[in-house]
Amino acid sequence: MAENMKKIESGFFARKSDVVARELVGRSIIRKLEGKTLVSLVSEAWSFEGLGKRTTNKQGIVGAPGQVYLMPSRTAILFNIATERKGVPSCVMIRGLIPLDKDAAPDLKNRVDGPGRVSTYLKLGMEMDGGFVTDSGLWVADAFLSLFKVTPLKPDNTPENFVGAWGLVTELSIGDITLDAMKKFAKKAGC
Repeated sequence: MAENMKKIESGFFARKSDVVARELVGRSIIRKLEGKTLVSLVSEAWSFEGLGKRTTNKQGIVGAPGQVYLMPSRTAILFNIATERKGVPSCVMIRGLIPLDKDAAPDLKNRVDGPGRVSTYLKLGMEMDGGFVTDSGLWVADAFLSLFKVTPLKPDNTPENFVGAWGLVTELSIGDITLDAMKKFAKKAGC
């Protein structure tokens, strides 16, 4: 069951946003709702520090480490997690996921790309804003970190409080990851 996977505690998030973003990539995000469990690998995360002009929810970015900070942006909701310490504007934004399925290896081409799509896939509504990723319905857990290479990204058109971006190198073949290893992980996660 996904509940039995090693959850990342809030202390993990009590560091600089760029360190947290880099170390989130390759870990899993687990969302349990209505009897269904969604398990995904984080494939891209961006880090932010300071208040930018586009920071609409000033309370969320200064939340306690591990606190969910959902930011409405046009028609989307962006999924952020507060980092460092309460009162310091610092967070990571989850911008990409690779959904896992218990019966197959991850399809590295079937990614959930973009922060709005991430929130939609995880079914995150504004009622979750201010909660914690250590809560029972949404959490981060260790995954196959050693199977993936994490690389810095260089995105265009970033806000002024942008610090860095990290992503998975997904050019690995499924044979490199092994179908059996991913099936075991997905089964353990209960998806």
